[in-house]
Amino acid sequence: MNPSIAIDSDGEGTSLFTMPGVVWNGFGRSAGVADLRAAVDAYNADVRARSIPIPAGASTAVCTLVIDGQRRCPPRTPRNQVYPLITLGERFANGDTLMTTDVRLTRNIPLTEKVRLSLIGEAFNLFNIANLGGFSSSLQSTNFGIPTNRLNQVFGSGGPRAFQLAARLSF
Repeated sequence: MNPSIAIDSDGEGTSLFTMPGVVWNGFGRSAGVADLRAAVDAYNADVRARSIPIPAGASTAVCTLVIDGQRRCPPRTPRNQVYPLITLGERFANGDTLMTTDVRLTRNIPLTEKVRLSLIGEAFNLFNIANLGGFSSSLQSTNFGIPTNRLNQVFGSGGPRAFQLAARLSF
């Protein structure tokens, strides 16, 4: 997962700002929850430090930061986007591992010397493990790192428990 903010921080036209200190697609690999919290805390401290007092004659509607009881204007990108403060939830994750137990049982029955009947029974996701998905990587989203759906295959591995019976006649 790549935790990010939808702002163009350098004015080049790409509205994807990743947290400093978390490498690209590093959350869940080289960076854990504590690393992301530290990166967000450092980012928020930087935004607060770069905020300025309300200039004379400026609209106070855009100056939304309150630091030590004083309203301040947050820093802006070259495209005049406001750097938002990030609030992480108590619990979040970088995704869910696909877990499934699939079993196949085949019984071969010889009918004649050249004809054979195979009875096949298969079970997909035998233990009916909920494989979660829909994790948002946007740090501005209220559901960052929270699963919003289940893997929903019509039939086969990963979806809800399913059984399949088949017969094959070989000659």
